[in-house]
Formats: sequence, C-alpha cells, structure tokens
Amino acid sequence: MSATLAFTGPDRRRHSRFATPPMYHSVSVRPIESIEASLDGHAYDLSEGGAQIELDETLPIGAEVALCLHLPPGFDTGPGRSIVILGRVIWIEEDETPGPTRLAIAFREFARDVDAARLRRYLYRGQLRVAA
Repeated sequence: MSATLAFTGPDRRRHSRFATPPMYHSVSVRPIESIEASLDGHAYDLSEGGAQIELDETLPIGAEVALCLHLPPGFDTGPGRSIVILGRVIWIEEDETPGPTRLAIAFREFARDVDAARLRRYLYRGQLRVAA
C-alpha cells in the first residue's frame, strides 16, 4: 500500500486534524465537472482545511469536488446538519486490493460562511481526539 501525493516536502498542514469515529461522519462527493450522482463514503479525519475520506470509487488527484459533510445527530438541530465545501483531491491511497479507497481533499471554499463557522464549532467543542 502506498500513497500518491500532489505535493512533496514537509507537512503543510495549517490546522489541527481530528480523528473521527469510524462510519460516524458520512460524506457525499461529486466531481464539479460531473453530472453523475455523488459518491458516498465517510470521513476518517477532519480539519478546518481538509478531510481524509473513504469512497468505494476513486477520484483522480487534482479533481475539483463538492463535498457534503453530514454532521452527526445531536450536534445541530433543524435543517442543514450538512456542511458543503468545494475542494480538490490532493492525496490517494493506492492499494491493489479491490475495495474502498482513502483519499484526502483540501478545502478551497465553503458554500456558505456559516458552514465554516459550524465546522470550527464542531471540531473544537472538545469531543474529538486530535489526530497524529
């Protein structure tokens, strides 16, 4: 198993990463240029600047995507428990075995200003473990 990166060099993270409980944070991802249905999966870790996710199908590095992150029940009430983010695939885990693929998406822009604030509030409320 290896990873293909869109960049090389030292860790470029600007934000703390938080591990998410397995299968707890579902995501839907759709390539911007596609009219196809979204791909469903889940997040492995989250930060203000990106996410590591798992999908049943892979996407190419550099693909511009719309990611819908579904926050767990109980965090926010009412409509809009989902956060919509535009981003780019920057990392793909290459594995010869069939099955889901992990990839990383760098966030470029939140669909709404309130989405960025809601994600920050969710990440820093003290219930998620900081990832290594």
